[in-house]
Amino acid sequence: MSERTKKIHICDPSRFISIGQAGENGFRTVELDVSGWADGAEHRIIYSRPDGVTYAVPVVRHGAVLSWTPVAYDVEIPGFGEFEVRAYFGEVIGKSAVFKVEINKSIQTDETQPGIVRPDWIDDIIDKVVIHSVEQTVTSAEDGGVNVVSVFLTNGESATFEVRNGKRGEKGERGEQGYIGRPGDEGPQGEPGPQGERGEKGEKGDSGYTPQRGIDYWTEEDKAEIVKSVDAFTKEETMIEIEVFVSNELNVLYEIVDSHIADRDNPHNVTAEQIGALTEESLNDEMGKYIPELENDIESLRQSKADKDAVY
Repeated sequence: MSERTKKIHICDPSRFISIGQAGENGFRTVELDVSGWADGAEHRIIYSRPDGVTYAVPVVRHGAVLSWTPVAYDVEIPGFGEFEVRAYFGEVIGKSAVFKVEINKSIQTDETQPGIVRPDWIDDIIDKVVIHSVEQTVTSAEDGGVNVVSVFLTNGESATFEVRNGKRGEKGERGEQGYIGRPGDEGPQGEPGPQGERGEKGEKGDSGYTPQRGIDYWTEEDKAEIVKSVDAFTKEETMIEIEVFVSNELNVLYEIVDSHIADRDNPHNVTAEQIGALTEESLNDEMGKYIPELENDIESLRQSKADKDAVY
């Protein structure tokens, strides 16, 4: 976009718009995007010069963009002026916010400024009254249709003009995409949704590990081997004492293991760790506690026998 073209959107009248230097003629263009504002209406720009003279300026429309090229009469006087856009739906009229414009001071000469065209009546009343407003009370979009424009002066007088439409021209090319407004504010967070349905019960898990006789604890053969290892060193009473000791210890273990083996129903899939039961590793550790005790007992019995033999 060159400095000679000012592009603005109708919803953004937030700053002064420079429309030229005093005395320029057709040098700059204001492109006003009216997309999203009174779509389907006939749009016009009503301009008020720094001296208060107000009138409708000629515009060229390309899609949703109104192009206004100020001529020498529009920028004749330096200072601040303003304009608004009006939308006509038949007799219904809408108005935009007011845009502020600035005409910069320039060096003036005596040369005739081209393009300064004033209506005949302006020079007669310029020092007395000015235009207060311009209204188009009747709008026609038909070929040859009649439009009615009323001009209201500051002294209360008014004049009405009829403007007849020419022949409708060919459809122009599609214009550029209009101005995209800023995103709206983020909406409030919605309420939590309802709780979902409970899922189906999962399948029963595999059974836990069951200690195996001969692998995880002693068998009868183990018991017999222990008894055999001390048989040669004991008398009958000693042998009975050892058998009772070993039998008692083994029975305790058998009761624990057999009770565990008999209970094969585990509906909750409880693991050994959860209920404090012996695992394979802990069972081996537990069994290992008794071997040193047996070895000590055997050694004590051996020493006792030796002592008795020495006495006899």
